[in-house]
Amino acid sequence: MFQTVKSWRWGVEAPHMGFTKGGGAFNKRAPKPGRQRGAVLVEAALVAPIVMVLIFGIFEGGLFMLSYLSLEDVSRDSAREMSIHGMQTDAEQIVVDEIKSRLDVVDDGAVQKVIIYRATTVKDGPSAACLAAAPPGNAVAGCSVYTATELANPVTCGWCSTDRVGGELAGVYIEMEYTSVTSIFPSTTIDSFSVLRLERGQ
Repeated sequence: MFQTVKSWRWGVEAPHMGFTKGGGAFNKRAPKPGRQRGAVLVEAALVAPIVMVLIFGIFEGGLFMLSYLSLEDVSRDSAREMSIHGMQTDAEQIVVDEIKSRLDVVDDGAVQKVIIYRATTVKDGPSAACLAAAPPGNAVAGCSVYTATELANPVTCGWCSTDRVGGELAGVYIEMEYTSVTSIFPSTTIDSFSVLRLERGQ
């Protein structure tokens, strides 16, 4: 409904849009400051948990990827040590020492299992028989197995230097427990392996 009001500046009448209720005109009033603050607090209470979950999720994801990439790097370097020293009687000790020095988490029990095994191709991980084998491993399957307990002193072997042939493929498999920092995601097991050819004439 239109009403006619006077302009205070020019002294002329101009149409004005308003609302009527019960025959009288009224204008919509601005909300009170207290109500605005209450609305902002409610919105913040709803949005803040979602934002915090996203932030901690990104943080946790970054730590997980860092652990996984570090494990891959260590498995490659350990396989390189195995390739160089695989025909020596202390090859297992050399490989385990490399893992310990690089990961620095063996004492905390983060490294659950290490398997040194015979591979057919460079893409082969340890066989099911090797994964299920108890320390020191399975000579028939061609693998030496070390759990967190045996890593402190890997003196025995299932697949020993006397069973290996220079030029064949050997792999190193590492299994590690990733412990969640923020507890947003559950702790999980990550693993990595690398395969290289044993050098001849060692």
